[in-house]
Amino acid sequence: MNPLDLDGLVFMPLYVGTMVAALLLEFWADFLRRPNGRPAPGSLETLSPADAGLLKRGDDGFADATLAQLVHQGRLVFSEQSSTFIVGADGAPLDAVGYRRSALVAASGVERDVLDAAGVQGGASLGELRAVAARHAGHARERLTVQRLLMRRAHRFVVQVARRLPMIAVGVFGALKVQVGMSRGKPVAFLGACVLLMVYGILRPRGPLTERTLRGDEAVAWFEEENAALEATMRTAPMMVTAREAGLALALFPAHVAKGGPWAPMAGTMAESMTASATGSATGGSSFWSSGGSSCGASCGGGCGGGCGGCGGCG
Repeated sequence: MNPLDLDGLVFMPLYVGTMVAALLLEFWADFLRRPNGRPAPGSLETLSPADAGLLKRGDDGFADATLAQLVHQGRLVFSEQSSTFIVGADGAPLDAVGYRRSALVAASGVERDVLDAAGVQGGASLGELRAVAARHAGHARERLTVQRLLMRRAHRFVVQVARRLPMIAVGVFGALKVQVGMSRGKPVAFLGACVLLMVYGILRPRGPLTERTLRGDEAVAWFEEENAALEATMRTAPMMVTAREAGLALALFPAHVAKGGPWAPMAGTMAESMTASATGSATGGSSFWSSGGSSCGASCGGGCGGGCGGCGGCG
């Protein structure tokens, strides 16, 4: 029997049931982000602050962790005169044409490109350096995907479809029944309201789907637990952290990073950027912390570890 020919007293309980099922299926879609289970701590300890940033906040987190370490080491400093970042004294000396190169050989690929960009005459803006660093996130993303901490594109597509398809199907089903009821002169106000509710469910804003698997969520939780003391230290004694800890702080706790130092003028830019990325794989944030260009060898003072109602009838 065609369900669209059902009497309203029969159809409405059926339709309300499908609405509830569609809502439950949207929540169930999150379980498609498998595998789950916390990775072994040993495998997580080998990840860099930039890797942790990529897991927590995507490309922005990857870039911010990288820049934080370079600033802490004095290899990247903020010039108040030009309002740009330039290569610091611990990065590389200026050559005859005013270009810093000599220390780039010892840097990693992403660090080398960032220092290269900042080494041009006049330096580079924070946005420019973040864009340069983010170009290297693809390699880290592939590595984390192999470790099953991030989902591949096809996997993310399946999860995204599972989040919306049930509501779309139920909404279309209800709209067809409204048309049938109207053609037969039946009251369809209640059903129409239910369909509008489904339309709202389909169109309501959702943050972008996180790239992380459930296993990746557990990895981020591990980093936050292991580095909980670092969050407090960055609020009270930011100069007492190492370069790795500075990178982890920017990756994991951007909202609690201390203000001040040569990166303070960039606080507004960082707050806007982190607010814009505060979805799924990104949580909101505030300003960068700066070490003032000095290299701190002391470890974190706090010990940071390694990381509807009745039927109205519808025809």
